[in-house]
Amino acid sequence: MGATFGLGEPSGIELTGEDPGLLPSPDWLRVNKYKKWSQGQTANTSIGQGYVLASPLQMAMIAATVANGGTAYAPSLVYQIQEADGTMIRSPVKIRGNLLKDNGIRKDQIELIRRGMWRVVNDPGGTGARAQIPGITVAGKTGTAQFWRDGDKDNHTWFIAFAPYESPKIAMAVLVQGAKAGGQVPAPIAAKIIEEILALDRGYDPGVQALAPAVGNFHFVESIDIRDTVVRAQPAATDEEAPEIVPGPVEPRKKVTNAKVKPDIRPEADGHRAPLEAQPIQREKRRSFFDFFRRKPKEEQPIRPPPQRSEEQQKKKQFLIF
Repeated sequence: MGATFGLGEPSGIELTGEDPGLLPSPDWLRVNKYKKWSQGQTANTSIGQGYVLASPLQMAMIAATVANGGTAYAPSLVYQIQEADGTMIRSPVKIRGNLLKDNGIRKDQIELIRRGMWRVVNDPGGTGARAQIPGITVAGKTGTAQFWRDGDKDNHTWFIAFAPYESPKIAMAVLVQGAKAGGQVPAPIAAKIIEEILALDRGYDPGVQALAPAVGNFHFVESIDIRDTVVRAQPAATDEEAPEIVPGPVEPRKKVTNAKVKPDIRPEADGHRAPLEAQPIQREKRRSFFDFFRRKPKEEQPIRPPPQRSEEQQKKKQFLIF
């Protein structure tokens, strides 16, 4: 199934240096980790944990495959090709695989997955409720990969989605590092993107607007509101997926001044360290075979404690001497 989706393999998109990710197998585990595959490894891999590694593009293609009913297409940056005379020729579509034909999956089983993604966003208490858009039915899946960097939590929060549910036109994956949970931060970002993309068909013109400067920090992004253009980062209490929590009123944004801010990084970060002086290498004197029979000076001979003998050994020793 993972190979049909394209996991662990380059997607073939027109970019260099693409990371194929990792879809572990019994052979891979035995060669790279010197471990034996177990049922626990199968369970971890099936839910995307353990050694599984995937890129946002691969996860977006999974969302697209589920959305269209099981056909896995190869992603491409080229929409169409234009001849010299102006004739527009659509680029050939490449298919990686088909869940129905290659894996024996039934249409009702794929629809069950699609319905599950619908419930994530639209059911009461769904973890992706912040992706709801008035007039547009969105389906998605949240995810929070608990990650530690230098002893601090740095969650990789995910949200994959497709919309509209009835006749999908958009599939995407949103990844936010250092956030609280997939439903709190990536989900509303995806909703904002979907809403404005579909609005283009109705004449929406986003125009060109200057973005307000963002103040950087290393706190968890706890939640965002799609009505606010600035993502505010606040320390989060937990990093687990939770049902939708209705946010309170948005605080008024502070006015940003044009005051010059100096960098808080020292020009010479390691200047306080004294340079290390080169120390001569003390080479050990080569020893010959006859050195074994030479006794060391008394000051060099280690003082060894007398061996502790058991009572039985003492009796045996006395018997032999007698």
